Amino acid sequence: MPWYAAGAELLARSRAHWKSFALFLLIGGVAGGLTALLRHPVYRSGAAFRAEPRVDWQGSNVAVWVQPNAQFLADLLRSDTVLRRVASGTFPTNEHFTIGQLRGAINVSVNYRTWVVSFSVDARTPPLAQALAESTLAALTAANAALRQSRADTERALYADRAAHARDELRAAEHALAANGHSAPRQRQADQLKRAVDIAQQVYVQLLLEGELAALQEARSAPVVAVIDSPQLPAHPDRPRRRTAVLVGLLIGAAVALVQLVLQAPSAAPAYRTARAESPC
Repeated sequence: MPWYAAGAELLARSRAHWKSFALFLLIGGVAGGLTALLRHPVYRSGAAFRAEPRVDWQGSNVAVWVQPNAQFLADLLRSDTVLRRVASGTFPTNEHFTIGQLRGAINVSVNYRTWVVSFSVDARTPPLAQALAESTLAALTAANAALRQSRADTERALYADRAAHARDELRAAEHALAANGHSAPRQRQADQLKRAVDIAQQVYVQLLLEGELAALQEARSAPVVAVIDSPQLPAHPDRPRRRTAVLVGLLIGAAVALVQLVLQAPSAAPAYRTARAESPC
């Protein structure tokens, strides 16, 4: 049977059995609606931010603007460092369990053209969704600042060690100069010791200045997370979408009704072939 003939026959049977067809549609729509009603609603709140370009002081004189790595902030947002802060502040009794839940509830996207990072958090109630989004944003800012401070402390400690070593060399040179006599044969040695003291003092002062400049550069180059969209209280649940569920139920009901109509007509094709065989050429 050609497809158009089969379609016409199926349409005719659907019109003839419109009550059963409508019944399946009704059952499918009601089932989809009840499924949406029985599922617990999920609310979504989120925010968007952009890391401002940082300043890189090359040679401590020339300022160069460097675009921050937005992907780093996106990865930091879903890291244990940030999620542990959120979990300990929101669910202090079951921190390890909620870290996994938070990671599954957070959705992060990065716009590499504008370097804007957007994220959303799913929760069972609107206030909880907003609170989690606000806590996540605050934890990200705190973790980013802590990482910058840690790097600044490490660099400052490195310069402090070098300055302490230079200070010891300066004191040793000063002691050697003080122990040297003032007789004529020792005058040449005294001049050498004075030059050693001057050099050691210059190195010590230079290291102190470099340490302070390094700390200042780290503070200047730290990216500032500029919030574009702050977390809002969701007015409607993100899912389940009841209209979509009802529509899917109607489609399933229509499909079941059509399948039943096809299965209830096994003799249609033989009758069609018999009619064609008996018709005159």
